[in-house]
Amino acid sequence: MSPYRHPPLVLALLEVRHPEAGVLTPGELNAIKQTLIQHVPLTRTDAVSEMVVEIVAGQPQAMAHTHPAHRFLSRDSRTQVTFQPTAITVETAAYQDWAWFSGIVRDVLTTRQDVAPVDGVDRVGLRYVDEIRIPPDVGQSDPPVWDAWMTPQLLAPRFDGLRCAQQQCAVQYELDGPGHTLTVRYGALEAPSQVPRTFSARAAAEVPTDHFFLVDTDAAWTVLVGDETPELDVDQVLDTADQLHAPSKKVFEAAISQLLRTEVLDRA
Repeated sequence: MSPYRHPPLVLALLEVRHPEAGVLTPGELNAIKQTLIQHVPLTRTDAVSEMVVEIVAGQPQAMAHTHPAHRFLSRDSRTQVTFQPTAITVETAAYQDWAWFSGIVRDVLTTRQDVAPVDGVDRVGLRYVDEIRIPPDVGQSDPPVWDAWMTPQLLAPRFDGLRCAQQQCAVQYELDGPGHTLTVRYGALEAPSQVPRTFSARAAAEVPTDHFFLVDTDAAWTVLVGDETPELDVDQVLDTADQLHAPSKKVFEAAISQLLRTEVLDRA
């Protein structure tokens, strides 16, 4: 389980991008549902539109492409598995721990490769969205003064006579290993939850617009230009995910203060 009684994690997401695959047939979708029914027994299919740039008569033109997104959901709508032509995504707003989450990922990838295998893997991404809120009986002000709760490196610079209303920053780091990066988005916000409504309207609606400190880590491995696209080997993908998980966890733990741990995240 989570190391904290009140974890601030609102979304965990693992995405595997792959070369374009064929449309899943009704028989394949049913086989996937039966295999994953213990995790995500409900299904729905959405039409997803995206803009792509194509060369038409020698000129670039933005064109809308529509493709199906097959979604498998838990009964509380807080865990979702999505299959699209170029991606497999596992998302949850009910994260328990890494072993639990990676176990679902293993089941999803194994099922896909058993039922309708894809030809390779282009990218593995692991994202954690933490929204840190200070309960009214703990915080001294509204909006919170974040100095006591977050590491100083994440706080906005101070200028005489100015109070920071909102702050958003993004930094990308290189990790050990070719093609490994970590993007960290952070800042003090007054906004709705960052849980995408396309993921789960129910989960997003649970948190009103309010003040919170965002720590959003997006670790990824991407096949380098000129390298071969490897086959999608489930064990290898999970090994890569393990490598991405470690620095993501390290960043979050370094971002918060001991006072936040004891007075907010781990209070009785």
